[in-house]
Amino acid sequence: MYTHTHTKMTETVPVRIDKEILETLDLFVKLGFYKNRSQAIRELTKKGLEARDEVKELGRIVKIVEKLDSARKVDLSGLELERERF
Repeated sequence: MYTHTHTKMTETVPVRIDKEILETLDLFVKLGFYKNRSQAIRELTKKGLEARDEVKELGRIVKIVEKLDSARKVDLSGLELERERF
């Protein structure tokens, strides 16, 4: 079943959740962080996926830095002779 939420299409997905996690979600709702369980699950899932994307991006940046670092480690022994000339 599809429904519209804030102009976005959403789909109902049956899912099993551990009792401890459900109790935590209920606590978040009771404390007013979320209006209901569905909102809590949606928002927390979204944040989890965004965090995963940030980790993937960080990994990509690390690989770039490693490539730059290894390219920087060129053989500079010939430059010693050049330096002695001056």
